[in-house]
Amino acid sequence: MHRLLATPYQLGLQLRSLRRARNLTQAEVGRRIGLSQKRLSVLERHPERLSIAQLLSLAGALGFDVVIQPRSVAAQPTSATSGGVAKPEW
Repeated sequence: MHRLLATPYQLGLQLRSLRRARNLTQAEVGRRIGLSQKRLSVLERHPERLSIAQLLSLAGALGFDVVIQPRSVAAQPTSATSGGVAKPEW
């Protein structure tokens, strides 16, 4: 199942949900990736503090992939609302 995440808060909810679905405690996941239970708790509640390396480690420990894909045309902002920022060409 794919999940589209638009905010860090959603990422935190999904990380906790995936961990619980695998019947793993924060301490167990933390040991797998070299973090304390306390740090993993902070990251689930404040996923904006996750580094890319930590996210990829969590993905491996929880059995999910991180995928980058282009947005659908309908979801992309128009040039008038993009604030002059160039859109990536996928």
